[in-house]
Amino acid sequence: MRIILRHLKEGETDWEKVVGLLFIPLLAVALLVVQALPPDAAPNCLFRETTGIPCFTCGATRCLRALVHGDLSGAFWIQPLVFILLWLGLLYFAHSAVTVGARLPRLRWEGASSWLKWALAGLLILAVLANWAYLVRMGR
Repeated sequence: MRIILRHLKEGETDWEKVVGLLFIPLLAVALLVVQALPPDAAPNCLFRETTGIPCFTCGATRCLRALVHGDLSGAFWIQPLVFILLWLGLLYFAHSAVTVGARLPRLRWEGASSWLKWALAGLLILAVLANWAYLVRMGR
């Protein structure tokens, strides 16, 4: 496995452009929704209403609201996984904007074994489950 910088091959999906085109409108809509909601309001969670326990994304609206108001620590403790994913998304968007705007070579991951891909998928699932356990434990 190796991570390299290279120009796109013929017919290859330009993920940086896709992210750039989708990230801004999705973030804008999320921010508008968060700003339009009353301070203590949040969308009802059907999973929580049915089971009595939070779903793995419960708190995402409160996390985004805390970020909008500059409360980084509060946002993290409300919903750690969403907080981390939002920052990773912002970093990837910045990378995308620079590479697409300047027509630079793209970062690409090549030669990853099937085992490594499954291991990374397993780590992602463990992260989601650990976050969910945290939300259940904290009663979020």
